[in-house]
Amino acid sequence: PTLPARTPDLVYSQALGGVVLAYAPWVGWLILAAAAGLIAFAANRARRIEAFAWTDIARGAGAGLFAVLGACAVMHFARLATGASFGFLEQRFLLAQADRWEIALFLLGLGFLIFAAAELARGRRFIALVPLAAGLGSCAFGGLDKLGLGLGVAAAILAVVSYGRPVSRAGAWTGVLVLGLVAAVAAQAFAPVAAYVVAWPLALASLAAAACSLSARRGIAALVVVALLAAIGLGWVGDLAHMSYLSLDLTELLGLPLLLAALLLWPLAQPDEGAPPARLVGPALLVAGLAVLLAVRFGNPYDARHPQVTYVGYHIDQDTGHAWRFSNAPGRSAWTDQVLTADGGKIARLSHWSFRKPVEAAPAPFIQEAAPQISLTKQADGSLRLHATPPPGARVMLLTLRPDTVLSIAQLAGIPDPIALKPGGKTVVQWAAAPQGLDIVLRPAGPGKLEVGYVATLERWPASAKPLPPRPADLMGFADSDSTSLTGTRRFAW
Repeated sequence: PTLPARTPDLVYSQALGGVVLAYAPWVGWLILAAAAGLIAFAANRARRIEAFAWTDIARGAGAGLFAVLGACAVMHFARLATGASFGFLEQRFLLAQADRWEIALFLLGLGFLIFAAAELARGRRFIALVPLAAGLGSCAFGGLDKLGLGLGVAAAILAVVSYGRPVSRAGAWTGVLVLGLVAAVAAQAFAPVAAYVVAWPLALASLAAAACSLSARRGIAALVVVALLAAIGLGWVGDLAHMSYLSLDLTELLGLPLLLAALLLWPLAQPDEGAPPARLVGPALLVAGLAVLLAVRFGNPYDARHPQVTYVGYHIDQDTGHAWRFSNAPGRSAWTDQVLTADGGKIARLSHWSFRKPVEAAPAPFIQEAAPQISLTKQADGSLRLHATPPPGARVMLLTLRPDTVLSIAQLAGIPDPIALKPGGKTVVQWAAAPQGLDIVLRPAGPGKLEVGYVATLERWPASAKPLPPRPADLMGFADSDSTSLTGTRRFAW
């Protein structure tokens, strides 16, 4: 009967095995303090064992940031290279092969991260060409791509500054950990309940750094400790990466999991100086990622389990007496072409005020259907009552209101809902499941005119039209596909 009283925010996280963690935000500062202490301890011990230049730390931090930005540039290029447009329906090309697309991003992102770490051991600046090429390549898919080009150029500049001479593994890992610490402190300061996302992988990496004295200690025991802690951390980061991946259209979100992976993977990814075979792991993963990307781009992902979306409709313009068979789903199939050309018309782009964007359509015979009943009456108090009744069988109806003077909505279906209508502008009202119609009470500032456009959707194909052919198993109708849409306008004055 009584809601609980307000209490301070808590940090909620989930550890491996489904264990839920909850603690006060200030605990995050203790975690970061412990991580900072472990990093300082590890760096000090490493310099006693095998001294490295302090500039190696700065170069390592720059290389870590380069790895993240460069990987984002490569993955951004990959998203464009799939050929799938951006949008809810357009990305279903990727959704139908979600596993394959995730593998491609995993190989490309992780491959570039390992490549960046390995090349730091040799310090060659040529690696700057990879993200720069990805940024320029992004512009090949439709003009200037500011995001892709910006990522590529920023990464290339970081590579020129950070590379140029070999950097020690201990110094580079210290720099990467310092980069993670800066990110964690910023997150703790500005978003303390979310800072655990960076803090916990950083804490694990710092513990690994202290256990092996920042990789200066050699031996199987140190390697096992580092590998075990990295595996635990990467298992947690991998879950975050998968959730970020599910956006399908925002590959740049994977930059954060890659930064967290770098904290844990760097000492395992950066080989000794020179040209050991281990340096080829990153390029090999990149090549494998490109191969999977080609399979994503050119393969046909659709089957009965993952059907392609189709949306076809019969559009009847009751003002002009014209009709079209149309499709507004991306990627026309042979079945869609068969539907559109069933009446002998040629497929072309159609623009109509009732469509949000041009659609593929072909002329079709005009068919008589009952039109909606729309009336405007003046009431005793000076207001106007607009009543619209959809035609029989129409479950959904949309109205567009275009006044030429100052006008406002006072009530919608009897509910006070003040909405100002912009003179000359378009206001859209849509409702469903109201066969008795809808009343809209309007309050005018003076004499004027009102144009009312309507779109009434009948969830059936016209009875007198050529019927739709059976859909193949690898196709599915989306939303109210296979419906008839009636459009027209009414004009009123007062």
